[in-house]
Order: sequence, then C-alpha cells, then structure tokens
Amino acid sequence: MSEEQKKINFFKALKNVMSNSEENASKNKAAQTEDEDNVLRHISLKTVTPTGENQETEKFTGISKATDLDIQFAENFVDSGGKFIFTENEEELIQFLASLKTENNWNNIFSIEQKINRLFQLHAFQNQNFDILLENADAAISMCYSLSATEGVIILSPEEATTRRLVTFPKNHIIIAYKNQLKKDIKEAILGFREQFDDRLPSVLELYNNKPVAKFNHKTLLSADGPENVFLFYIDKDIEQ
Repeated sequence: MSEEQKKINFFKALKNVMSNSEENASKNKAAQTEDEDNVLRHISLKTVTPTGENQETEKFTGISKATDLDIQFAENFVDSGGKFIFTENEEELIQFLASLKTENNWNNIFSIEQKINRLFQLHAFQNQNFDILLENADAAISMCYSLSATEGVIILSPEEATTRRLVTFPKNHIIIAYKNQLKKDIKEAILGFREQFDDRLPSVLELYNNKPVAKFNHKTLLSADGPENVFLFYIDKDIEQ
C-alpha cells in the first residue's frame, strides 16, 4: 500500500469515528482495514505527559511518529483528548457541522467572526440569531492562528484567546483550521506569530494534563483555558487571505 493511500485511509478512519455511532462502529469493526485499526488504537490511548524529574524544562512531543504533518497533528491532538475532523473543503465542513449539531441536539453554534458568519450564510447553515448570546449558545466556533504538529496543540491569536477566557464560554468549542496554518512545531508557529503581532504573546490551547507545552515555553506562550470538548475541523486547502 502506498504512503498516499495510507494517508487517505487514515483520514477516512477519523471520519468514520466522528460520523458513526458506537453501535454502527461495532458492527463495522470486522471490516476495518489495518490502517483504520491503528488509528482507532491511537484514539483510545490515554493522555501522555512528559516523564522525568524536571518536567518544567523538558521539551514535550506527542506520540505520533508520522512524517506527514497533518497526520502527526491529528494523532497527537486526538491523543490529548481533542476531536479531529478532516474535511476536503468548506462544503464538507458544513455537512459535518450539521451532523454534529443534530447528534448533540445543539440549537445554536455561536460565532462573532465575519469569515465564519459569511461561510454560514453562503451555505445556508443556521440562521444568525442575534438574540443568542455566547453564554446561551450550545457551542462556540472560531478560527485559529496556527496548528503545531509536533505537540498537537492549537495557537490562538490575542483576540481569539481573549474570547476563550470568558467565564461564560460554552463547554463545546469548534475550531476551524486550514492547510497552510499547519506548522511543524511550537518554535515555527511562534516565529510566524511574532512577524505579525510583534511584541504580543501567542496563546496555546492544549488539552494535555499539567500543560507540559505551556510549561516548557512559559516565557513565550500564554495558556488559553476553556471548555473541555474541543473539535478541530481541518480543511485540506489553503486559507484565503
């Protein structure tokens, strides 16, 4: 099997995990490919934290040994407790959002970002209800600044991080990321951030216990705390500026 086909099978497996119920998943278990079994094994792994006495200075990397950055990020992010959904374009993103909303009985997904609201309008997804406030929403949705594959974490812009720190933030957060927002590691992500935001600090959203990435980079990163359920929709195309 070629590396490209393995990659396709990997993301197909992640889609199946998100779209099938547990009952359907058990029925289809016998038909899963070897690559899909490996993905599900990674998804079921417990949280991994650094080992050693000096955790505050030890560099942290995720469990993934993949060479492709998108697979590496997906494996590390899912291992930390996040929910990763691979989509080829915005149309498929909206389809998955609609399914997610139905399956969880959500009435409203809150967004204040113009790019996302335009996307909703373009695909006739959910009428914008301005009477719904953030604290009354079932979930919030936002963009991000970048993704770090090695650590499996999300970098937020100052505006996005400020919103996340609100006490009224709903327990479900959906984040949209594009192909060209994927970076090799925290170091590369920070370099790009500094070029745009000068002396401001990026915020890292990570789901690992004890926040090992933030500890290692405590001088150059801020922690972006928030809800437990984080869904990352990865769109396999470059973001339009």
